[in-house]
Amino acid sequence: MRLLLISVLTMISMLAHSQVWVGGSSGNWNNVLNWTVTPVTSRTFNSGGSVSVTSVPGITTGGLYILNNTHVSLTPTALLSATFFLTSTLYIEPGSSLTLKTNSGRVINITMGGSSDAEIGGNLTFEGGIFDLGDNRLLLHTNSTPINGVASSFTLGSASNVEFGEAGNTSGDMIIIPDDIFSSDPQVETIVINRTNGVQLGNQPFTVTDQATFTLGDIHTNDNGRLIFSSTALNPAEIHGSAIVGYAEMESRAISTGALDFLGANISSGEDIGNVSLTRRTGSVGENTFNGNSSVSSTWDISVSSEPSTTGRLMSLAWLPDMDNSVNISNDFQKFVSDGLGGWDGLGSLASLSIISDWRITTPVAVFSISGTLTVADENNVLPVSIAGLKARNAKGKIEITWQTLSEIQNDYFILEKQLAGAFSPIGKIGGAGNSNDLIEYKGVDNDPAIGQNVYRLKQVDLDGSITYYGPVSCDYRSGNLRLVAYPNPVINGAASYVMFTADDELIMNLRLVNYLGQEFMNKEIKSNEAYVLPSADLQNGMYKLIATDPFGQKIAKSIVISD
Repeated sequence: MRLLLISVLTMISMLAHSQVWVGGSSGNWNNVLNWTVTPVTSRTFNSGGSVSVTSVPGITTGGLYILNNTHVSLTPTALLSATFFLTSTLYIEPGSSLTLKTNSGRVINITMGGSSDAEIGGNLTFEGGIFDLGDNRLLLHTNSTPINGVASSFTLGSASNVEFGEAGNTSGDMIIIPDDIFSSDPQVETIVINRTNGVQLGNQPFTVTDQATFTLGDIHTNDNGRLIFSSTALNPAEIHGSAIVGYAEMESRAISTGALDFLGANISSGEDIGNVSLTRRTGSVGENTFNGNSSVSSTWDISVSSEPSTTGRLMSLAWLPDMDNSVNISNDFQKFVSDGLGGWDGLGSLASLSIISDWRITTPVAVFSISGTLTVADENNVLPVSIAGLKARNAKGKIEITWQTLSEIQNDYFILEKQLAGAFSPIGKIGGAGNSNDLIEYKGVDNDPAIGQNVYRLKQVDLDGSITYYGPVSCDYRSGNLRLVAYPNPVINGAASYVMFTADDELIMNLRLVNYLGQEFMNKEIKSNEAYVLPSADLQNGMYKLIATDPFGQKIAKSIVISD
């Protein structure tokens, strides 16, 4: 009742000091008969219905009030644009609207003076012109689309305060902020979320320089339209049911040897880590899913300018219940850092959570390299084995396939597969380590490689039967122990002589016999490991060269001498 009384008294005072439109549904702003005659400190439209006003000039006035389900359109003259300079209040009551139109390229602007407020419970639309809030307060409530306009219609001062909803005005659909509505990416001092169904930002980021207050509802952000906290901003006090869903960013700030607690990332004081920046992704963009296993719906991208490689730092991660995803908070949890290749390395071991004021907090673990992408999963949603350095190479008549694991969780075994006739088939099984945070090296062997390109992949199988594939990798296999033999050598002119190309595998080689002037006396295909007769009877005495070329262009040469 007290709130209602204050509201009524305020309205009576406002009307007593305001010129009220009495010009009906349309009229000229400059016709004095269209306004009540009172001391002019503000202008009010409260007739209800649609009101179209033309020839609107620029004015300085205390306030502009749109009340009683009145829908006002203001149009300037065709000669001059107009600017409303408001020293007190712009108030658009729920159910009412104000549309600022253009006329032959002329527009209407609104500029809020010092210590003024703009409260929009209805709708404000700019078809041209600019709304300049300055360093004042903007309150949006009730209507789900309170502001609309062409691109760059709204300008917010760097010390302005933006509120979405307020006590007594928290209901209604989610408030939607249009794309490209602001003349530049907004930087504001404070932001307040007090709207049951929350707020959705457009494609422009909001930077907060002081604090964000969360009371009711979430603020939904995206990669472009994220909520950014400057180096002077406080850690936002998110709560269960009122938090940031999507992208939130802490701009780089000097931490040095101090501690950090921001957006759920907690780093203890200790060794100098220089400057720190981080981005937290929550909701669907924060989930990490691999072969049916899922993390919580929170992921942190952290960057430090100096790693604590000597003594390390204790780190824990925290999230709110809405971001539990499929995990069971009664289970043990483990932190993971992305290896950048689709795998995850465990940080510390599985441990129980702490819960403080709804926040789920992991057990602190010492880390010596902080920069990276981190998330959390419980014991039933372990993330995959982290594979590094999967390679294939020639090795004396066979191909060796090697790899390393940086961490393993419930890893049962590996199957080495080779591509044959377009399909992969198993050629070896290698046991896994189960659970490990150590570097482990593995090797598989193909004892029967084909000459040419050989393609392999690795099939990793968890204890629960889950499967992950890595690769493929390839190796251009060439036979080993290649040797070109001519006997006897020297060769007696006219006597029988032979040549043989030896190799670990059966190859078809090209064999040429030339003299040192490059003249060719033989050019034929031969099989490896078989003897062939040289045409020595047709040759003059001298020095010759045998040149064998394998299918890959690799050459082996042998000199022979023919004499009497």
